Amino acid sequence: KSAKTLPNGNIIFGNEKGILHCISPDGNIQWTTSLTGAISFDLDVDQNGNIYVIDNNGNVYSFNSSGGTRWSNQPQNSAPGGGVTFKDNQVYVPSFNGTVSVLNADNGGVNWSTNIGSNLSATPTVSADDTTYIGGLNGMIFAIEPGGSIAWSLLTDFEIRSQASIGPNGNIYLGNDGGFVYAIKKNGTQIWKENVDGAVWGKILVDPEQQFIYVAAITSKYLRK
Repeated sequence: KSAKTLPNGNIIFGNEKGILHCISPDGNIQWTTSLTGAISFDLDVDQNGNIYVIDNNGNVYSFNSSGGTRWSNQPQNSAPGGGVTFKDNQVYVPSFNGTVSVLNADNGGVNWSTNIGSNLSATPTVSADDTTYIGGLNGMIFAIEPGGSIAWSLLTDFEIRSQASIGPNGNIYLGNDGGFVYAIKKNGTQIWKENVDGAVWGKILVDPEQQFIYVAAITSKYLRK
């Protein structure tokens, strides 16, 4: 899981003891707060400094930049299926049972949800047109339209834990446990796949200016360009 930076420069991260930390850029602790379960997946923040995080009991929380609780909700009776993503006043929440729930960022209410038919262990990515991309443990990547309809799915043959990345031309890039990286058009057509000799769990970094992508393979310990 990765740390996030607030607009005031402070840094937010969680740990396996279920404690959310806020530290200043020089490393001084500003505040901590405890959740009901461990924090094993990515959190997110919005432009106002509000924080969104899920614990291992499937509870989603929102805190303000001072650590005050705004709301909490458990959209599914399920363990988490990845980290949460904030976009346009909505929080995208994957559950292990295969449901993607979209919450109102102001109050935690569920705007809509859909089940993709596969267990999940990946953070969703939301495009400029509000299409949600997420890979399943059945080896398929799904494109979900606003409201919950599945626009398309593509089989990659191995479990997906990697968060999808979107390039400047709208192409989608992600890796799987089999050590393959895929480039996919936004209509679901595969462009290419490349064997990087090791499972890819993290998010692929896209360099839009140089038109390169950077991939870390967890099992081979290689970083590839």
